[in-house]
Amino acid sequence: MTTADIDSINHAGIVVRDLDATTTRYQAMGFTLTPFSPHAGAWKPGEPVTQLGSGNRCVMFGRNYLEILANADPAKPSARLEGYLKRHQGGHIICFNSEDLPAVKRRLLAAGLGTSGVLPLQREIETPEGAQTAKFERVQFAPDRIVEVQHRGAQFRPCDPPGLRCGVRAPVAVVVEVVAGEVGERPAFEP
Repeated sequence: MTTADIDSINHAGIVVRDLDATTTRYQAMGFTLTPFSPHAGAWKPGEPVTQLGSGNRCVMFGRNYLEILANADPAKPSARLEGYLKRHQGGHIICFNSEDLPAVKRRLLAAGLGTSGVLPLQREIETPEGAQTAKFERVQFAPDRIVEVQHRGAQFRPCDPPGLRCGVRAPVAVVVEVVAGEVGERPAFEP
């Protein structure tokens, strides 16, 4: 019997050009978002952790979350995000959870799939006690869009502090309509 080295979906992410407009829309749909958090990490094993030029706001759920990713400073855009945004904005990443990233890496290499190796990632997050650093490790594969992640160090999840509401404030559905070649949005129902 083999033990699964992937145990759940950690998060799904979208990348957007205008974080403020996007988060305003998600809040209007009833979601509560975390404060903005800039990313730092490395692109190759052994490299130092540096600012990546991106950051996120998240909708937290019990065991996973939706990441809304954007440039930390639009005047100094992240080359990786800009390359992606040249094609489109929207669905960007699916991130699976693992408690054994070296095993994931070995299994993928044995299956003939290339990986990034185990890479560090971190971001500053606001907590009731002040700013803390959340640290993660990741293994990227399937050209940088599928990631395995393992949390390291502070196990803080932005949904844990008292007073921070998570997930959805009120149910709202949005339907995207395509009529005669025009795309428009309308609420499917009001809460």
